Amino acid sequence: MEKLKDLHESAKKALKQLESCIDVMNKEEYLKIYEQLRSATIHSFEYSFECLWKFLKMYIEKEHGILVRPASPNKTFRISYDSYLISKEEFDILTNSTTDRNLTTHTYIESVAKKINKQIPEYYETMHAIVSRLEV
Repeated sequence: MEKLKDLHESAKKALKQLESCIDVMNKEEYLKIYEQLRSATIHSFEYSFECLWKFLKMYIEKEHGILVRPASPNKTFRISYDSYLISKEEFDILTNSTTDRNLTTHTYIESVAKKINKQIPEYYETMHAIVSRLEV
């Protein structure tokens, strides 16, 4: 149970950092440091994504007694949806965020980075809602 609490706290902290990046992006000064901040925001998204799916995996295993095998984000999100932990809309958003996380992690294409950066606030809102709802 302690590790589950630690993962929950990690997810909350990662999301707080992501929220800070999004807040700064919405300010006028953001234009001066756009590329650096976009890179930091994408990195914060990747980290928050990892914290979220690993927290959900452990939550499912500890709270519902379901082993998530193979351990992967998509499998975890599917079981979360099937277990009524997340809505269909949240499932769809998380599935899209998995694709985007894979794109940012394995390649760097400027146009893709810009597109994903615009999606990050929606991903943040979804991840934050889930972590807030699943207090441990």
